[in-house]
Amino acid sequence: RPHAMERLAQAVANATLQVPKIAAGGVVTEVAPSYCRVSGLSHVLKLGDCVSIATGDRAQLGEVVRVDEAGATVKPFDVVGSVGLGSIAWRQCPPALRPHVTWKGRIINALGMPIAGGAPLLQGATAVSTDREPPPPMRRQRVRQPLRTGVRVIDLFTPLCAGQRMGIFAGSGVGKSTLLAMLARARGFDTVVIALVGERGRE
Repeated sequence: RPHAMERLAQAVANATLQVPKIAAGGVVTEVAPSYCRVSGLSHVLKLGDCVSIATGDRAQLGEVVRVDEAGATVKPFDVVGSVGLGSIAWRQCPPALRPHVTWKGRIINALGMPIAGGAPLLQGATAVSTDREPPPPMRRQRVRQPLRTGVRVIDLFTPLCAGQRMGIFAGSGVGKSTLLAMLARARGFDTVVIALVGERGRE
Protein backbone atom coordinates (compact mmCIF):
# COMPACT_ATOMS: atom_id res chain seq x y z
CA ARG A 1 0.00 0.00 0.00
CA PRO A 2 1.41 3.46 -0.88
CA HIS A 3 2.40 5.74 1.94
CA ALA A 4 -0.06 8.49 2.93
CA MET A 5 2.37 11.24 1.90
CA GLU A 6 2.91 9.61 -1.50
CA ARG A 7 -0.85 9.46 -2.08
CA LEU A 8 -1.18 13.11 -1.08
CA ALA A 9 1.62 14.13 -3.47
CA GLN A 10 -0.03 12.18 -6.28
CA ALA A 11 -3.38 13.84 -5.59
CA VAL A 12 -1.80 17.31 -5.64
CA ALA A 13 -0.04 16.52 -8.93
CA ASN A 14 -3.28 15.36 -10.53
CA ALA A 15 -5.13 18.45 -9.30
CA THR A 16 -2.40 20.72 -10.67
CA LEU A 17 -2.69 19.17 -14.12
CA GLN A 18 -6.45 19.77 -14.15
CA VAL A 19 -6.34 23.42 -13.05
CA PRO A 20 -7.01 25.67 -16.09
CA LYS A 21 -4.67 28.52 -16.92
CA ILE A 22 -5.88 31.89 -15.66
CA ALA A 23 -5.15 35.19 -17.39
CA ALA A 24 -5.71 38.69 -16.02
CA GLY A 25 -8.04 40.74 -18.21
CA GLY A 26 -9.53 44.22 -18.42
CA VAL A 27 -11.68 46.46 -20.63
CA VAL A 28 -10.79 49.41 -22.87
CA THR A 29 -12.53 52.51 -21.48
CA GLU A 30 -10.91 55.30 -23.54
CA VAL A 31 -9.44 55.51 -27.02
CA ALA A 32 -7.18 58.34 -28.25
CA PRO A 33 -5.18 58.75 -31.48
CA SER A 34 -1.97 57.49 -29.88
CA TYR A 35 -3.04 55.49 -26.82
CA CYS A 36 -5.93 53.79 -25.06
CA ARG A 37 -6.99 53.38 -21.43
CA VAL A 38 -7.62 49.97 -19.88
CA SER A 39 -9.43 49.42 -16.57
CA GLY A 40 -9.30 46.33 -14.40
CA LEU A 41 -5.58 45.58 -14.75
CA SER A 42 -3.96 48.25 -12.59
CA HIS A 43 -3.22 45.82 -9.74
CA VAL A 44 -1.27 43.41 -11.97
CA LEU A 45 0.51 45.78 -14.37
CA LYS A 46 3.73 47.73 -14.16
CA LEU A 47 5.49 50.08 -16.55
CA GLY A 48 6.81 48.33 -19.64
CA ASP A 49 4.45 45.34 -19.44
CA CYS A 50 2.82 44.05 -22.61
CA VAL A 51 -0.97 44.05 -23.10
CA SER A 52 -2.94 42.27 -25.80
CA ILE A 53 -6.17 43.92 -26.98
CA ALA A 54 -8.76 41.90 -28.91
CA THR A 55 -9.63 43.68 -32.18
CA GLY A 56 -11.85 41.38 -34.17
CA ASP A 57 -9.96 38.58 -35.88
CA ARG A 58 -6.58 39.35 -34.32
CA ALA A 59 -4.98 40.68 -31.16
CA GLN A 60 -3.13 43.98 -31.02
CA LEU A 61 -0.14 44.31 -28.72
CA GLY A 62 0.73 47.42 -26.76
CA GLU A 63 3.06 48.62 -24.01
CA VAL A 64 2.00 50.02 -20.64
CA VAL A 65 3.29 53.60 -20.31
CA ARG A 66 1.30 54.71 -17.24
CA VAL A 67 -0.49 53.01 -14.33
CA ASP A 68 -2.85 54.58 -11.79
CA GLU A 69 -5.74 53.42 -9.62
CA ALA A 70 -8.33 54.17 -12.31
CA GLY A 71 -6.59 52.19 -15.04
CA ALA A 72 -3.55 51.83 -17.24
CA THR A 73 -2.47 53.76 -20.32
CA VAL A 74 -1.44 51.45 -23.15
CA LYS A 75 0.37 52.58 -26.30
CA PRO A 76 -0.24 50.03 -29.08
CA PHE A 77 2.63 49.04 -31.33
CA ASP A 78 0.27 49.39 -34.31
CA VAL A 79 -2.36 52.01 -35.18
CA VAL A 80 -5.05 52.59 -32.54
CA GLY A 81 -7.88 52.89 -35.08
CA SER A 82 -8.88 49.22 -34.78
CA VAL A 83 -9.36 49.42 -30.98
CA GLY A 84 -12.86 50.25 -29.71
CA LEU A 85 -14.54 50.90 -26.38
CA GLY A 86 -15.29 47.69 -24.53
CA SER A 87 -12.52 45.70 -26.22
CA ILE A 88 -11.05 43.04 -23.97
CA ALA A 89 -7.42 43.48 -22.93
CA TRP A 90 -5.20 40.76 -21.52
CA ARG A 91 -1.89 40.96 -19.70
CA GLN A 92 0.82 39.24 -21.73
CA CYS A 93 4.29 37.97 -20.98
CA PRO A 94 7.15 40.34 -21.89
CA PRO A 95 8.01 40.10 -25.61
CA ALA A 96 11.01 37.93 -26.47
CA LEU A 97 12.73 36.80 -29.65
CA ARG A 98 14.09 33.35 -30.52
CA PRO A 99 16.63 34.03 -33.29
CA HIS A 100 17.38 31.24 -35.75
CA VAL A 101 20.10 30.95 -38.38
CA THR A 102 17.41 30.94 -41.10
CA TRP A 103 16.55 34.54 -40.19
CA LYS A 104 19.50 35.72 -42.29
CA GLY A 105 18.25 37.68 -45.26
CA ARG A 106 14.78 38.23 -43.75
CA ILE A 107 13.09 41.53 -42.84
CA ILE A 108 11.27 41.44 -39.50
CA ASN A 109 9.67 43.98 -37.20
CA ALA A 110 10.51 44.67 -33.56
CA LEU A 111 8.29 41.78 -32.41
CA GLY A 112 10.05 39.21 -34.58
CA MET A 113 7.34 38.95 -37.24
CA PRO A 114 8.19 38.91 -40.99
CA ILE A 115 7.00 42.03 -42.83
CA ALA A 116 8.21 41.30 -46.36
CA GLY A 117 6.35 38.07 -47.06
CA GLY A 118 7.97 34.66 -47.31
CA ALA A 119 7.68 31.55 -45.19
CA PRO A 120 7.02 31.74 -41.43
CA LEU A 121 10.12 32.25 -39.32
CA LEU A 122 11.65 29.25 -37.58
CA GLN A 123 12.17 29.76 -33.86
CA GLY A 124 15.49 29.14 -32.16
CA ALA A 125 16.06 27.29 -28.90
CA THR A 126 17.03 30.31 -26.77
CA ALA A 127 14.63 33.15 -25.96
CA VAL A 128 16.11 36.66 -25.78
CA SER A 129 14.20 39.48 -24.10
CA THR A 130 13.69 42.61 -26.19
CA ASP A 131 14.14 44.84 -23.13
CA ARG A 132 17.01 43.31 -21.18
CA GLU A 133 19.78 45.19 -19.43
CA PRO A 134 22.84 46.17 -21.51
CA PRO A 135 26.17 44.49 -20.68
CA PRO A 136 28.33 46.30 -18.11
CA PRO A 137 30.60 48.79 -19.93
CA MET A 138 33.66 47.91 -17.83
CA ARG A 139 33.46 44.25 -18.90
CA ARG A 140 33.75 44.96 -22.60
CA GLN A 141 36.78 43.43 -24.31
CA ARG A 142 39.57 45.65 -25.57
CA VAL A 143 39.50 46.59 -29.25
CA ARG A 144 42.22 44.55 -30.94
CA GLN A 145 41.20 42.65 -34.10
CA PRO A 146 41.00 44.86 -37.22
CA LEU A 147 38.19 44.38 -39.75
CA ARG A 148 38.36 45.05 -43.47
CA THR A 149 35.22 46.83 -44.65
CA GLY A 150 36.05 47.10 -48.34
CA VAL A 151 35.46 50.85 -48.25
CA ARG A 152 38.96 52.06 -49.00
CA VAL A 153 38.66 55.50 -47.44
CA ILE A 154 37.52 53.94 -44.14
CA ASP A 155 40.12 51.16 -44.18
CA LEU A 156 42.84 53.73 -44.85
CA PHE A 157 41.93 56.69 -42.65
CA THR A 158 39.53 55.31 -39.97
CA PRO A 159 40.11 51.54 -39.72
CA LEU A 160 37.56 49.59 -37.71
CA CYS A 161 38.12 46.79 -35.20
CA ALA A 162 35.90 44.03 -33.79
CA GLY A 163 33.83 45.31 -30.89
CA GLN A 164 34.31 48.95 -31.81
CA ARG A 165 31.49 51.48 -31.77
CA MET A 166 31.38 54.16 -34.44
CA GLY A 167 29.04 57.05 -35.18
CA ILE A 168 28.26 58.54 -38.59
CA PHE A 169 27.03 62.14 -38.45
CA ALA A 170 26.25 64.24 -41.50
CA GLY A 171 23.57 66.37 -43.08
CA SER A 172 20.63 65.02 -45.03
CA GLY A 173 21.22 63.64 -48.51
CA VAL A 174 25.01 63.32 -48.34
CA GLY A 175 25.27 59.50 -48.30
CA LYS A 176 24.90 58.13 -44.76
CA SER A 177 22.50 55.37 -45.83
CA THR A 178 24.64 54.60 -48.88
CA LEU A 179 27.70 54.22 -46.66
CA LEU A 180 25.81 51.89 -44.32
CA ALA A 181 24.76 49.78 -47.31
CA MET A 182 28.40 49.56 -48.41
CA LEU A 183 29.46 48.47 -44.91
CA ALA A 184 26.69 45.84 -44.84
CA ARG A 185 28.22 44.22 -47.94
CA ALA A 186 31.70 44.06 -46.42
CA ARG A 187 33.41 40.68 -46.49
CA GLY A 188 34.85 41.06 -43.00
CA PHE A 189 31.56 40.09 -41.32
CA ASP A 190 29.75 36.75 -41.34
CA THR A 191 26.44 38.24 -40.12
CA VAL A 192 25.14 41.80 -40.44
CA VAL A 193 22.11 42.96 -38.44
CA ILE A 194 20.61 46.31 -39.49
CA ALA A 195 18.05 47.88 -37.13
CA LEU A 196 16.07 50.84 -38.46
CA VAL A 197 14.75 52.77 -35.44
CA GLY A 198 12.45 55.65 -36.30
CA GLU A 199 13.66 55.79 -39.91
CA ARG A 200 11.71 57.01 -42.91
CA GLY A 201 9.74 54.48 -44.90
CA ARG A 202 11.97 54.73 -47.94
CA GLU A 203 14.96 53.60 -45.88
